[in-house]
Amino acid sequence: MVLSGEMRPQHPYWYAWVLGIYHMDVLLNVKGPFKKHQIEVLYVRWLAPLTGHHSGMNCA
Repeated sequence: MVLSGEMRPQHPYWYAWVLGIYHMDVLLNVKGPFKKHQIEVLYVRWLAPLTGHHSGMNCA
């Protein structure tokens, strides 16, 4: 769950389901010898709230 980056959000948060956390060794070749960097990647599925769905104890 992260804060929405929208100026006028319909919902204050964005939700995601974490599918995987990966650490990668990457070789960069930019004008010279290779440079090794480690990067972290978060693989997520973004979720959205259901609009028009009613739930709770007072909903019948």
